[in-house]
Amino acid sequence: MSDLKPTDIPKIHAERTATLSPAETLSIRVSPHSYLTTILLGTYLAALFFYLEIDIVGGILFVVSWIIIPFLALNDHVSFDGKRLTRTGLIPRVWAWFNQSRRRLKISDIEQVETHAVRALKRGGNVFYRYRTVLRGKGVSVTIASGGEEFRRIIKGILPRLAENVLDNRSIELRDHLADPKETLMKAQFAHIPPADVLEGALHKGPRTKRATPSAALPEEEKADDLRSLANELRLSGYLVQALEAFRRALLLRPRDGRLLFEFARCLHSFAGSARDRDLERRALAASRLSEKHAGGDDELLVRLAEWYFEIGDWRRAGLVGLKDRGSCRPFRSGGGRRR
Repeated sequence: MSDLKPTDIPKIHAERTATLSPAETLSIRVSPHSYLTTILLGTYLAALFFYLEIDIVGGILFVVSWIIIPFLALNDHVSFDGKRLTRTGLIPRVWAWFNQSRRRLKISDIEQVETHAVRALKRGGNVFYRYRTVLRGKGVSVTIASGGEEFRRIIKGILPRLAENVLDNRSIELRDHLADPKETLMKAQFAHIPPADVLEGALHKGPRTKRATPSAALPEEEKADDLRSLANELRLSGYLVQALEAFRRALLLRPRDGRLLFEFARCLHSFAGSARDRDLERRALAASRLSEKHAGGDDELLVRLAEWYFEIGDWRRAGLVGLKDRGSCRPFRSGGGRRR
């Protein structure tokens, strides 16, 4: 570990999320929510039949609920071979045969990708998320949920192959910045970003204006890019306070970068929502206004801004930003993503 350099970590991550070889297949277990619902319902019915002294039916329901259903859940996967997504479980096979529906979705047929983030755990200044990505096309919908390295690999295998105009904001962020949290924290240590409990109190103070000193080993522009990448990785991993510090340092180097301001605004708004801090929410919206101001001719940034405003309920601002984006052929939509 002592021989590891900060620049080696992105290389390690790139190797782990490299493009699939033709013979390689990625697989991830389907989110078990529907199976858990079935187990609970079956258990309730089994208890009801036992209460009514219909023991044979109750016993059958109990065996189905606690033996057969968990077995089916463990063997229900979404696989990706580089060309198409396929549901491989017994239930999807039987359902597809029964109603003559499809259980495969080609990459070229994907029309829309939406990612939803759910706060799973809040610990101090850190907010850990579970991501649920839905891919739709040709009447088929495939859902994959976060839960470890399998999710990161399949996301890195699918999303870079899709046109950006079918991805929503969170899907774009997952495509570009999803990383192993352990590697991300290691990079934060190399960048000398303090832990969350050290930084959290500074968020409610006025912004510090001290100019950042560029590293002797890296040009200022490259250092800003590294800090921006690190900030986004920290944010997706749930380390919001450290992400905000990385964004602050990057903005000191590039204060008029519209995309950087937009990403900072989203991060600050996420933290404000978890902390229920209205003042931080206002500061996040002010940062988004600065992003508009410095967007220049970046139509893609304006589309993302409009979508985000719509997502947070600021429909008037979304419409105004949409009017600025007259050169783009990708209008925003209410679902948060884009259509062709």
